[in-house]
Amino acid sequence: SVVVPDGDSATLSGSYKATSFQSLFWFQQKENMPIFLLRLISGGTEKSGKLKGTLDEKELLSALHTTATQ
Repeated sequence: SVVVPDGDSATLSGSYKATSFQSLFWFQQKENMPIFLLRLISGGTEKSGKLKGTLDEKELLSALHTTATQ
């Protein structure tokens, strides 16, 4: 698990192998129950509250950035 202290930020990144898909989803796994966080579509950037996600289809990478509030 990742704990982000107040005022700090964290970035999680991951690679993938699929070359053809409609979107990529970020989830939080909590007590055996996935919680939807963000949906990324075709090489872009999406924001939702304190979360920002990026999708790089050329490098086959995605990142999720969060900043904890004080």
